[in-house]
Amino acid sequence: MSFNGKLCLRATNIEFTYPGRSETLFEHISFQLLHGQKVGLLGYNGVGKSTLFKLIQSRYQAETGSFERSYALAFILENVQASGSMKIRDYLLSSLELASLYQQLIQMELVANKKL
Repeated sequence: MSFNGKLCLRATNIEFTYPGRSETLFEHISFQLLHGQKVGLLGYNGVGKSTLFKLIQSRYQAETGSFERSYALAFILENVQASGSMKIRDYLLSSLELASLYQQLIQMELVANKKL
């Protein structure tokens, strides 16, 4: 299987520990996702799957490492609560629009913080 090589997401040397805890959850995590790749993240409850997504979204801050994003990313939780009349396609599109707006807001905050 070949991909066009366009980078969607790269994580480099990510480390994360929940505040107030001594045990490190992620240590030296690195990976990349290319355009066209499909990835599944599987694991037991409480092992950090949702935390990884929150780090990617910048909702949590990694202690070390960085994320490079080339596209807007959207994550849909497994506990979707949409109105009974909403079509799945409409829900997914609205989630993508919100993700794009959220990432724009994060970028503006980063720029504003650098200017302070």
